[in-house]
Amino acid sequence: MGAYALGCAESYQINIEGKAKFFRVLPNMDLVLSDAALNAADRASPELLASPISDLVWHLDAGRMLTHVETGGTFKELRAFLNDNAAESLPANVQVFLQELEHKISACRALREAVLLEWADEALARLIATSAGMSKLCYHAGGNRLVVPRESLAAFGRAVKELGYCLPSREGSLPSRVGTSR
Repeated sequence: MGAYALGCAESYQINIEGKAKFFRVLPNMDLVLSDAALNAADRASPELLASPISDLVWHLDAGRMLTHVETGGTFKELRAFLNDNAAESLPANVQVFLQELEHKISACRALREAVLLEWADEALARLIATSAGMSKLCYHAGGNRLVVPRESLAAFGRAVKELGYCLPSREGSLPSRVGTSR
C-alpha cells in the first residue's frame, strides 16, 4: 500500500495471507488440532461437531452434530467450518459420513402437532379410521389408538359425531353423563 500511496506502483493489490488451519481431519474421523491451548471461542465450534479425546485429538460425533441442528443450527454451518478450517481436503470416508448424516437430517420432512385418541377397543378405532372420509383426517396408530393432526381435529370431531360418537372435552376429561344415577 505504501508504494501505491507514494506513486511508486500503478495499482494497489491486497495480499491476504492464508488463514492458519485449525486442524487436520484423519480418515478415522479424528480431528488433530494444531494448538492444544484453545480459548473458549475457538473451542466452541469444534464442540458442535466433535468430542474431545485428548488435548489435541477430537473425534467427529454425529450426536453432537444432530444436537446442533435440533437446537436451531444448520448442517451447512458445520460442513463449512470443517472445510474452512481443515489443513487438507476431507478424506473420502469423512465426506461420505457427512453426506449420510446430511441425508438423515433431512429425512423428516415436517413436524406437525397431533392428538392421540384412545377408544374403547381396537375394533372401534379401526371402524372409525376406515369410515368414509376419515382416512384424510386420522391415522390408525395400532390397538385402540388414532392419531389426528391438530389442524384436522375440528373436522374429525364433526365426522366422528356423524358416526354417533363424540370426543372428550378440550380439558381432556370425558364428556358429562347426563341422567346418570349416583
